[in-house]
Amino acid sequence: MSYSKSNEIELDCGITMELVALNQYYTYEGLLEGLPTTSKNEYKIETAVASAKDHWGTEPHLIQPAETPIILDHEYPFGVPASIPVVASLGLWRSRHQPAGEEFGCTELTIVWFQPEFGLPSDESTLNDLKALDWSSLATFREF
Repeated sequence: MSYSKSNEIELDCGITMELVALNQYYTYEGLLEGLPTTSKNEYKIETAVASAKDHWGTEPHLIQPAETPIILDHEYPFGVPASIPVVASLGLWRSRHQPAGEEFGCTELTIVWFQPEFGLPSDESTLNDLKALDWSSLATFREF
């Protein structure tokens, strides 16, 4: 993993992206009773994507979180128990990379991902997913 600053990630395609804004919250904040389920997780993911879109005004790219089954010794009446990482992360990333023919601007991408703790992306799975992004096809050019 190559970092020039703690908030920059060099992608596999050679482009460096910088995290310029980050909103995080507990994925299951407000779940007072019961277990997370696959349907609750789907709702939590959709809510995070909608929140990022509302906040930054662009269609976010979702890094689909891994869902871990919760094994019980009895039937759970409210759905299929499963969990996703406990911190929802909504980030605005920028790069100095400019598409051919564009001048005086940067490219931006809003990304939604889930991770095990608050802070910059640090777990290997999240970092690998971020590094593998196809920046050129996902990011939007912004003029200065």
